[in-house]
This record gives sequence, C-alpha cells and structure tokens, in this order.
Amino acid sequence: MKVTVCGLCLAVACATSLLASVPVTRQPASDGFAYPGKSAEAKRYNAKWDAYMRRLPAAKDDPELSEIEWMRGAWTAQPRDYPDSMTDPSKAELSPPSAATSDRTAGHRWLRLSFVAEPWHVEWNYFLGHDPVGKRWVLQYIASPSVMFAHPLTAGAWTGNRLVFSPVADTDKGFSEVSRFVIMRTSQDAFRIVSEVKMPSGRFVAMDDVLFTRRSVNL
Repeated sequence: MKVTVCGLCLAVACATSLLASVPVTRQPASDGFAYPGKSAEAKRYNAKWDAYMRRLPAAKDDPELSEIEWMRGAWTAQPRDYPDSMTDPSKAELSPPSAATSDRTAGHRWLRLSFVAEPWHVEWNYFLGHDPVGKRWVLQYIASPSVMFAHPLTAGAWTGNRLVFSPVADTDKGFSEVSRFVIMRTSQDAFRIVSEVKMPSGRFVAMDDVLFTRRSVNL
C-alpha cells in the first residue's frame, strides 16, 4: 500500500509539472475542435479544419428547422406503456403526467424537449436537430450520464406528420431486439414520441410512447 500511494503522488506531481509548462493560447475563432499548440502540425491541422468549417452552412440558416417550429412551447408529457395490447392506447399503463418545455438551445442548433418523468423523478431530455450537410434529422435522448442512446438516431425527411428514425439492433435487459423511434404529430396541439419494436413478422409495433399535449405556444 505504501508503494502504491508514493507512486500515485509521484505521478500527480509529474502531471502537475507538465501542465504548468504548457503555454496557454487562445483558440482560433472558427467553430470547431482546434488544437491550442503552436507546432507546424497543429497549425496545418487548424488551417484545414478552419477551411472545412467555413464550407459548412450555418445551422441557424437551415430552412429545414422551420419544420419543427411548431414543437416549441409548453407541453404536458404523459408516458404510456403497452404491455398487453401493444398498440391500443385505451389499455395503456399510464405514468403520472409532467410539465414539459421545448425550445431552441443557445446556438439554435437543437430543439431541446425536457421534462421530469414520474414516478422515477428522472429528467428526460430529447435533442432534435437537422444536419444540413448529411440532409438528415438527428435525435439524441439523455436521461442521465448512464442512460442515453448509445448513438444518435437519424431520419430522412418528414412524411406527412411522421418522422421515422432508422432502426437499430440492441440488447436491452438481456433481450435482443430491433427497435426504432417515431415522432408523430397527431393534431395541431399534440404529438407522440413512440418507441417501436420489430416483430418476427417484420412489422413494427409500439412498446411505449410519450404523449405531449400543448399548454402554451412558444416560450
């Protein structure tokens, strides 16, 4: 134990000394991951990255984002599970409803939909954005640092009032499955985020969803 502690102290001291010797420089003004170093390699990388970023269209100017403007505002979120009937909302198991809000993030690149899911008292966050380069919609879900999508989901264009994200294969609680998410606008003041699973027949059916009903328009 004594050797381990001394070794750790020595490692921390060396790391502190190295960090103290690193010069602090300003990041380039471009939007991206730029190295702060002054070496020729860093400068070449930063120049290439800056040129690449300048070719990308600004997300705030993406006209596709206007397609989800209706989602901004205050909502009531109602999580529902379909353990028996699968697709019959009248037989769903309901969790307590919660107040939800949806608005653009500071950089106008994402629409963040957030509410506290009861009775677990866990904050659910959905981030919906559009990739103007790949011409695809991107959805990420984060409930906690350990509960989130392993990878962001992607979808093509809206079809009517439906945005269907590509299926993914996963193992959940020991069960292997292929599932997908679908955003459905059911009326002027309501929409669903549906989790669907692929059956042996190849058909997708709903496992659960969250029903959002509008409380007020735009925050």
